[in-house]
Amino acid sequence: MSMSYNEHFRREVVLRYEARDSKVNDLATEYGISPSTIYRWVQKKSDEKTDTRARYVQNKLEERIEELISEREIFKKAMILVIKDITD
Repeated sequence: MSMSYNEHFRREVVLRYEARDSKVNDLATEYGISPSTIYRWVQKKSDEKTDTRARYVQNKLEERIEELISEREIFKKAMILVIKDITD
């Protein structure tokens, strides 16, 4: 039968592991859960951090693309004015 652990409990176990406070096997024994469960929780947290970082980078890139598009439009208009000035 599969046990269900609340988010607070999982976070506490993962934080203790990440702080190098305890080894996985020690935590597993202390809390009566399998080491593979702890590794799965650690991996999930790592994946969430990666997803958050990827979203941040994507947002920054999208902002930069918008800036470049705006700059390109300004250069186009400036080029039209320069060409018009030269031909007049």
